[in-house]
Amino acid sequence: VAFRGGQALLVLGGVRQPAGDEASAEGLSTSALLREYVNDVWWADLATGTADAARWHQLADAPWTARAGFQAVVREVPNSTVVEEVVIMGGRLKDGDVINDVWATTLQAGAAPVSGWQLLTGSADWAPRADFAATSGAGDVWVLGGSDRFDIGLMDVWWSSDGHTWRELVQAAPWGPRIGAAAVTVGRLNENQTGPLVLFGGVAYP
Repeated sequence: VAFRGGQALLVLGGVRQPAGDEASAEGLSTSALLREYVNDVWWADLATGTADAARWHQLADAPWTARAGFQAVVREVPNSTVVEEVVIMGGRLKDGDVINDVWATTLQAGAAPVSGWQLLTGSADWAPRADFAATSGAGDVWVLGGSDRFDIGLMDVWWSSDGHTWRELVQAAPWGPRIGAAAVTVGRLNENQTGPLVLFGGVAYP
């Protein structure tokens, strides 16, 4: 995710591929079982104007469970002077289970932008899921679609102003069950209201 007006980047968690891992003649990885789910945190400053620009620095591992297929968004904290926080949501664990917890960290100035994480909720009102779309705007966060533990596509839409309390906006969106889509908010109508929310792409099983 990008922060500081696009002048810095964070990479969070996911699946680490073993070094030297190559596909076999059948197209299958010879070390697929060794792939590691991680909760590491890396950042790069793109605006330093020095030889260190865009160099990646590893920060302390996050306290949330290692996962993949989750979402991370940057939101502006309301009633603050351009304070940003990263919110991570849901995802799939190594055992295949999907989760619906929500964590956040306030981004700091300086060489260590992430100093600690707060659990906003261990079980959000939306069902556990992975490979869903999420976006933020004007301090709000949206969760859209995704897949459950059995890879069944979801088509609901949820909204939160703080990452803790969630409200279902649409139970069955007209775009139907969709996995791996992307979502963005476009522009801003005013200080407290974001512009249109756009969903695109993804997979829809028949």
